Amino acid sequence: METELRRKQISLHTLGTGIILFGAWSVVRAMLVLQAKPLAELDLPDDPQIVLFIKILFFLFLGFFLLASFSFRLYIGLSARAEGTGRKKKSFYLYLTAVILLINILAFFLSLYSLFTNRFGNYNTLDYIVTILVDLTSNILLAQLISTALRVRKLRTLSED
Repeated sequence: METELRRKQISLHTLGTGIILFGAWSVVRAMLVLQAKPLAELDLPDDPQIVLFIKILFFLFLGFFLLASFSFRLYIGLSARAEGTGRKKKSFYLYLTAVILLINILAFFLSLYSLFTNRFGNYNTLDYIVTILVDLTSNILLAQLISTALRVRKLRTLSED
């Protein structure tokens, strides 16, 4: 039982690292999307001051969203790594992981729907498919983290008895 506990703890540590890396990837991906000039397709007013205000609001909102998303994933990853090294952690990071997983699953199905209904606009289809596969991998990683953390806790409880 101790061997299995140690193996699961190592897996949890590795999964935590993966969550942190996927958080960094989400920031990089957002920066790549910005290269496509997402505001260029909007019907913006002719007044340059209003356009500047809209762009500033857009980038502030995007920056806040990216910072929050990366912070949540960093917290989840560091908590999983800590629990993987044997420290006891509260369950909040698992609840947060479940919420992010549910949001990601919804976004994944919306992406699939967009792909099959050909609503991906002027984006390259191959890029879209790769993005969907990366999102699927992220979802599997989140689900596996929850499963492994629960298994580590159960094995730790059994080994203490």
